[in-house]
Amino acid sequence: MADVYRDPRLRELTGASVLVTGGGGLVGSRIVAQLAACGAVPIVLDRFDAYPQPVRDLFRVDRHGARVVLGDVRERATVKWLTGRADYVIHAAAYADVAACTRRPDTAFAANAHGTQTVLDAVVASPVKRLVFVSSAAVYGDGTPAGDGVVRFSEDRPLNPISVYANTKLWGERQVRLMLGGSGTACSIVRYFSV
Repeated sequence: MADVYRDPRLRELTGASVLVTGGGGLVGSRIVAQLAACGAVPIVLDRFDAYPQPVRDLFRVDRHGARVVLGDVRERATVKWLTGRADYVIHAAAYADVAACTRRPDTAFAANAHGTQTVLDAVVASPVKRLVFVSSAAVYGDGTPAGDGVVRFSEDRPLNPISVYANTKLWGERQVRLMLGGSGTACSIVRYFSV
């Protein structure tokens, strides 16, 4: 438990309720485990349809004392109700299969853009202190070849999404900044690589 508290800011999470959208998935379930280790009270909102049952069983979000809600981030009433009970929100729900997003941009937009907007609308109308938006390194595009066969990425390079999935993530980042900038609710954006 001591390793979790290396950063004293994590102590703020002790006893705090944290809504994790997509908390039943690969990334979200690990976030839930870390939140529980910090003493937070995770609330999971997930459709639980991205993985077959045997895989979902491996994630076991319920073992962390999380309150688990079966639902969709596009369900306004559900999201509003849950954000009204959360101190923090980590928005990790997404249609994340890049190839599937390319085949079904309508589905990608519905889940990633409409879902994000639903979460943002609820957060703005709630007492949530901070929203963390889980984005993707895909917003950088292909990176910059370094001449040694290695492709490099840096946060100061121009963003160049080259897939439907990446485009929805970049839209989400911009919408988070537009809606929460100056709202009194802090926000952070994380861009995961190779999850």
